[in-house]
This record gives sequence, structure tokens and C-alpha cells, in this order.
Amino acid sequence: MTKDARILLVDDEKAFADALAKRLDRRGFSVQVAYSAAEARRAAAESSYTAAILDVNLPDGNGHALFNEITALQPGIRVLMLTGYGDLQKAFELGKKGLYRYFGKPCEIEELEQALLSSMNE
Repeated sequence: MTKDARILLVDDEKAFADALAKRLDRRGFSVQVAYSAAEARRAAAESSYTAAILDVNLPDGNGHALFNEITALQPGIRVLMLTGYGDLQKAFELGKKGLYRYFGKPCEIEELEQALLSSMNE
């Protein structure tokens, strides 16, 4: 099941993003990493993804706006957000627009993996 799952991981913290991508890769997910909103936009325009994991705070934008852009490009994509700065009101608003899950940083890899798997079964 996870072999067909293509994940777009967007986080400007390179060490964190690379480590998370490696951990997800070991669990069978195919992961493309983008370190900025601009890279994420290009990736979403050029390839299709099953799910996206977005950081909220990016140097050239924010995950909330990126959520809207990516879901407009790929309507069926499942989006999960990661943030060290929780904004419950924004999470609630995006949830009404289809945000699948909102995670605080750090999060347990097993919980993230389970959310990705669950999102693909809906």
C-alpha cells in the first residue's frame, strides 16, 4: 500500500525534513522533500502526490496559504500540517476546507505514519 504513496514533505528545517523523509522512506513511502514554499509549488505543479506534509512557517510563505495552493492544483491530495506554533483557530478553519490532520512539532513518527495510512484509506 505505501509503495504507491507519494508524499510531498515541505519544511525549511533541512535536517528535520531529511530525517523525517528518511524515516518515512524506511516505512515504504516515496517522499519528495521541498525546503521552501516555492519548491513545493513547483513540485505540486510537476508531479502528483497522495499526501503532503506542510510546515506552517516557511521563509518564503506559510503552510496555510500553501495548503490552498496545493489543494487547488491537486484536489484529491490529503494534507497534514506540522507546526511548532499551534494555531487552533487556523487549524479549525483549514479543517473545514479539507485539512486532514494538524500536528505539533515534534510528533511521533508512528502517529504521523498512521495518519498518512488512514488518509489513504478514506
